[in-house]
Amino acid sequence: MLLVALIGVLVALFSVGLGLLVSNFARSPNAAEGAVLGITLPMCALGGLWWPVEMMPQYMQTIAHALPTTHAMNAFRGVIMRGEGLLAIASPVLVLLGFAIAVLAIGLWLFKWEE
Repeated sequence: MLLVALIGVLVALFSVGLGLLVSNFARSPNAAEGAVLGITLPMCALGGLWWPVEMMPQYMQTIAHALPTTHAMNAFRGVIMRGEGLLAIASPVLVLLGFAIAVLAIGLWLFKWEE
């Protein structure tokens, strides 16, 4: 259960970073919402949320492995469906952590703090 929470926290951190990053370029809240949906829905589809990545053509699988959603789903499946421990899911968790840190760092770096 703790591993599921850990993966969920990493996904949430990535999501916050993505929202922060998009907010730097959006001109309005509605534009930001549309942009985030335009990014996350394809990431979910390609990342294995709706169907297994293995069912996709090879070129789409290659793209999928470059997305954080694929690694999140691999980690979730490992823990929930196969009962794997931290060592078994360390690779997707570390990749997800890297994505979260990178997106948060870039989003914070670009963010314009206004009073």
